[in-house]
Amino acid sequence: MNYFGNPFLIIMTQLWKHTGATECINKRSQGGVLVHANASLVESVTMRNVLIIKFMSGTAITLKAENAGGIGYASFENVRIRYAKIGIHLTAADSTSFVNSNNFHDGAISGEMTEYAVLAEGPGACNDNKFTGMVIEPPSTNITHVLVKGANTNIRMHDVRLEGSQMPPDKPLVIIEDDSYGNVMNGMIGHTFIKADFNRNPGITFSSSKMVGVVPPPHNLIWNAAFNNLNAASNDLPGWNTEGANFALSIVPETTQPPLYANHNILQVTYSGNGDTVKLKPINIPSNQIHSFVSFGIYAQSNVQGSISAAMKYESGSTIASSSHTGSGKWEFIGMSALYDKTGGHQAYFSITGNVNLTAPTFVYGSTQVSPGAELISSSGGRMAGVLSFQAVDVEPQSGNKWELPLEGNLFLIQPFTTLGGSNCATSYNDVHRFNDQSAIRFAKGSVITIMFPDCGGCVPCLGVMNNDYISLLGGNDFKPDPSSSAGASLTLMSNGSGTWKEVSRNGV
Repeated sequence: MNYFGNPFLIIMTQLWKHTGATECINKRSQGGVLVHANASLVESVTMRNVLIIKFMSGTAITLKAENAGGIGYASFENVRIRYAKIGIHLTAADSTSFVNSNNFHDGAISGEMTEYAVLAEGPGACNDNKFTGMVIEPPSTNITHVLVKGANTNIRMHDVRLEGSQMPPDKPLVIIEDDSYGNVMNGMIGHTFIKADFNRNPGITFSSSKMVGVVPPPHNLIWNAAFNNLNAASNDLPGWNTEGANFALSIVPETTQPPLYANHNILQVTYSGNGDTVKLKPINIPSNQIHSFVSFGIYAQSNVQGSISAAMKYESGSTIASSSHTGSGKWEFIGMSALYDKTGGHQAYFSITGNVNLTAPTFVYGSTQVSPGAELISSSGGRMAGVLSFQAVDVEPQSGNKWELPLEGNLFLIQPFTTLGGSNCATSYNDVHRFNDQSAIRFAKGSVITIMFPDCGGCVPCLGVMNNDYISLLGGNDFKPDPSSSAGASLTLMSNGSGTWKEVSRNGV
């Protein structure tokens, strides 16, 4: 079926008659163009420069496959659809049929659409059908402009203008039912919103005053992704479980092979089994029921083909696995992204059947790219497997009893005072009554700081911190180091967030 016209071939309910438009407008024909694959394969249908108008009781363009039929690679270019019950209907009518990888370019769907502008549905495979540079702007539809349904159904809309100027504000322009995933939509949207599980469809990136898309968080949820603190004698690695026998774990010395990522060890798995599988499984990954996907993987280096693959429980409960290492001897990223079994958890692990070096594992929720080499602490919590280093800041002595400490530090190293001179200088103190009293420079509530005091004695005064309404010290006791033994004195305080402090602990008094 090939339509070529200049400027348009017009397909309508009845050709215009001398009586004018009234008779044509009142027609209610059932359908315009039907591409039907019944127990057959239909490929590469082409339609260009066509106006399809006034099919108010039917569908302007239907692509229907049934009885093990299939439709693919069709191309509809600059097709204009006006006034219909349904603009475009894509349907794989049974599980044996498919409507895949068909393309609609640079056309428009406008005017009255009774039910839908675009309807895509299964139960068969009805996916990777693309709408590029199109305008979909019926003033309103009774149900929605675009409906996608079916576990094997998705559409890809790129640079699409999607509007409904008369659509009620509580009705969505797009409905993607919960069983559909992997839809991609971008461009311009106006007037209302999209109803979908955005975590199953992160490719929907429309943003407007009525809605915004959702991208899964990229934070690596694996604790001890750096492979710290291995007990090689027992094969015990914090944050990980190992299952199986005939293997040994060790850390590759940095002098032998530098790490791919800073502060990430290389874990060597020496395999001595005979076809048995060793499982390396991250533990204590927090559960997350809002997402449907997990994405995870690990860098692996091996000379053994098939030595490692990623595996997990699919949403059906069956176990699925990624592609395995090629045995190239090079670093390869082994990973996967798939729907996971929420009833039994994701149960993600790495399946090992050969000698392999491993580094930078990563696990995130969502259908997304992963970020190996990152192990972040977020505001929702964190657990350290490596060294936690605080910012230490040198602080010069300040005059008066109100001191200002830099907000970017936790540890404050007070520098020695200048020599005073005089007969009583050995017992003199510079007493502080307040830290960061001004509202613009206050520490947030819960901030913990430690003040490291300088040595004092002779003719160098000591720093003292006084108990008062602004600094609540344990037992109401002032903090005044003994000049004869002040080395190592420290005071730890917690901010109340209001310019006041409470003592946590002290040392050296």
